[in-house]
Amino acid sequence: MATPDVTAEDVVEALEEFDRLGRRDFLAKYGFGKSRSYFVRRDGKLYDSKAVVGAAHTRRHGVPLRAADFSGGEATVKKILEGLGFTVEVREPVRPTSSAVTEESLGAWVMKCNPEVWDVAGFIADGGQVIDDWTVVQNYRSDMIRYGQRVLLWVTGSVSGPVPRGFWGSGWITGDVQGLIDIAEDPGSAIDTADFDYWLDREARDRMRFAAPMNLRLWYRPVTETELLTIPGLDQLEVIRMRQASNPSWVSTEQLALLEPLLPAWPEIGPPAEELITIDAHHAGVGDPLTRAVVESSAIRAVEDHYRSAGYTITSVERDKCGWDLTCTAPDGAVERVEVKGVSGSQPTILLSRNEYRSAQKDAGWVLAVVTRAVTAPKVAIYSAEEARTAAEPLVYQLNLSPDLR
Repeated sequence: MATPDVTAEDVVEALEEFDRLGRRDFLAKYGFGKSRSYFVRRDGKLYDSKAVVGAAHTRRHGVPLRAADFSGGEATVKKILEGLGFTVEVREPVRPTSSAVTEESLGAWVMKCNPEVWDVAGFIADGGQVIDDWTVVQNYRSDMIRYGQRVLLWVTGSVSGPVPRGFWGSGWITGDVQGLIDIAEDPGSAIDTADFDYWLDREARDRMRFAAPMNLRLWYRPVTETELLTIPGLDQLEVIRMRQASNPSWVSTEQLALLEPLLPAWPEIGPPAEELITIDAHHAGVGDPLTRAVVESSAIRAVEDHYRSAGYTITSVERDKCGWDLTCTAPDGAVERVEVKGVSGSQPTILLSRNEYRSAQKDAGWVLAVVTRAVTAPKVAIYSAEEARTAAEPLVYQLNLSPDLR
């Protein structure tokens, strides 16, 4: 077997070519497989050591040096690279994870989203940032789901394109899996879900019967499968090896350790879910939009009851997008322009749109009605426009970066 004859400059050029081509094309070009144990570490990245040395030798001598032409490992590749001043990291091979999840092996649950079934791009375009629940099948895995476990969102899109395949968000499980409720059994809760339903495949939606509550935040940009495959061992993720498997999928503790350097910081864990309230007339739902729809519908009814009991007449202006939801007129003619916000829990933390905040600044009689425990035990609190403005804090700034501004 040949002994590779390379210089440090040859190795640097091979590493730079690795970066330009990407791992898959680099290995294919020089006829090498993925390293199992020995990796060159440079600028925080790992490179397949045997392929790098083989490519460096080929570049210097113009003669292909294939994997079968020399032995790797401690005696050759590691010795050559360290002798040239490079750092070689030795890792235990990442073996395919058993499909059986245990409490000890679980790193995080993975919920998969097919963008042809559920419109994740539309959800984001509409301002969606947090997913409160996700449908799962009932099996031993879903029986293991508990408060405080980590969860990731995987989108099964294309390798490239507007919805690239990869991880799109992270967060925490907030309770046990629960059966979905049919609101047809409770006509008083019926709502028009047309504006809130992001399901693109109605038949798939109708098959769902169970969902896991969570607090999962979408990221500014996804971590794509292409990026993941540059990390040795992550090609063994179940979502990559078994693309057709049902929810929930999972990553092991070992895989999560490899993943975390690529991921944004985990959001803070929220309180346990009191009740799963994702409900629609088709026995199923996924994600925050339907949750929000049910909460807001319940909140509106509670505020209407509150003002009606005080003798007000009520006109709904929800569809007018004027900065408030209800125009409430007292017997003496006084008008309150009521913006309604509902939350499912007991903490009155809400968001105001720019239009709503503008109305709180300019429109006479504007008030904020916040309904806590909107679905289970609604409690209405009324805040003046001044109180709302004082409590408001900006969370996001929109930037207009058009060329005309330069």
